[in-house]
Amino acid sequence: MSKFGDAMRGLTVFISDIRNCKSKEAERKRINKELANIRSKFKSDKNDGYQKKKYVCKLLFIFLLGNDINFGYQEAVNLLSSIKYSEKQIGYLFVTVLMSEGHELMPLVIQAIRHDLESRNPIFNVLSMQCIANIASREMAEQLGKDIIPNILTSPDSNAAVKQTACLCLLKLIRVDSKIITLDSHATRIVKFLSDRHLGLVTAACSLLEELAHTHRKTFQACVPDVIQKLAGIVSKNHTDLQDYSYYFVPAPWLCVKLMKILECYPIPEDPIVKARLVEAMETILNKASEPSKSKKVQHSNAKNAVLFEAINLIVHMDSTGGSPQQFLVKVPIMLHKFSEKVTMDSPTFFSRWKQLANPAQESQKIFTTTQPMDKETASTKLTGFGFSVLEGIDPNPDNFVSACIVKTKKVLVGCLLRLEPNHQTKQYRLTLRTSHESVSKNFNELISELF
Repeated sequence: MSKFGDAMRGLTVFISDIRNCKSKEAERKRINKELANIRSKFKSDKNDGYQKKKYVCKLLFIFLLGNDINFGYQEAVNLLSSIKYSEKQIGYLFVTVLMSEGHELMPLVIQAIRHDLESRNPIFNVLSMQCIANIASREMAEQLGKDIIPNILTSPDSNAAVKQTACLCLLKLIRVDSKIITLDSHATRIVKFLSDRHLGLVTAACSLLEELAHTHRKTFQACVPDVIQKLAGIVSKNHTDLQDYSYYFVPAPWLCVKLMKILECYPIPEDPIVKARLVEAMETILNKASEPSKSKKVQHSNAKNAVLFEAINLIVHMDSTGGSPQQFLVKVPIMLHKFSEKVTMDSPTFFSRWKQLANPAQESQKIFTTTQPMDKETASTKLTGFGFSVLEGIDPNPDNFVSACIVKTKKVLVGCLLRLEPNHQTKQYRLTLRTSHESVSKNFNELISELF
């Protein structure tokens, strides 16, 4: 059997011994015996890389069992200098799990990380950046985040996997201290990652761009047209972008959510072509949400609703910045009622809230003629089906309907109060809606009146 096999067999035997212990005392005794053995082995100068890796793995396992480890750190750091992947990997794993900022050996760790970042071996690049992403400190941000990682990120020699890891590594460093990282010279190339065909890279780039939209807002505002183009390509009827990536019949749902989150950080673009592309993408999402489900599995509905939910957030954002086209506002309530929650309240509470929403911008009223039966049961069914609770005994006129609901999105809670007054002689209704959001009042009114 090979030396590698022997080493791993020794680790397997130790783990098996621990699992077979009948008591806590027996486990403690076996661990102490192994720790003594590892100490003695580390004192020897004859250990090769495989043996060091084996003993470091055992220390890791002992630590994960809940025991303190106060030696072996130097040996683990030495593994970082190995040219063999398996040994270097275990070294980084030990450092990630057991070492923290301020450890006396951290300068040596940073030195080893720098060496691997400057290596032309992409696997070593990825290992070192994964370590940074897990234990990043201000010191690492100062020494590695200013130039080395941004250069790897935008280097034409870096493959997609390296760039993907670099995006997430840089994201971590920015969260540690955004003032240290300056990316002005790299902005254009980072944005261009959105046009890549590698889903992992595009998704990681979106996570980075969302953070940069907050920390380097003006520098990365130019990404908006590219974000819209990517989103439109994914959600379009022909699904022209990232065609191989779908989750239960929903094209790249989590990427779509990230793209829309980026757009929520900026005002809607004024360029008519770009804006039209965004309008088309939003319409497509809203239309697809109304289509019959392609699967009964919960994963399908979760993914579909995740995209819809974020689209509603984006449309609300567009409306708040004055950039939401009318066709959005007409369709949004159709989607919003899926997230409505019925509310019950007594008469004093209802009319108190009704007075609070007396601002003309919060009220929408419409008188319309109906050709359908005006019986009370039919009207109640339509209101409850839309998501409203019908409140009995609130209005002094028993023929009138009083209803309430709350529409919930991730960022918005919209309270809705409704009063429906029938006139049986003229076969007309007067519908009055008051909400905490102007567009919801107007468009709920339009939609509900169509039901009658």
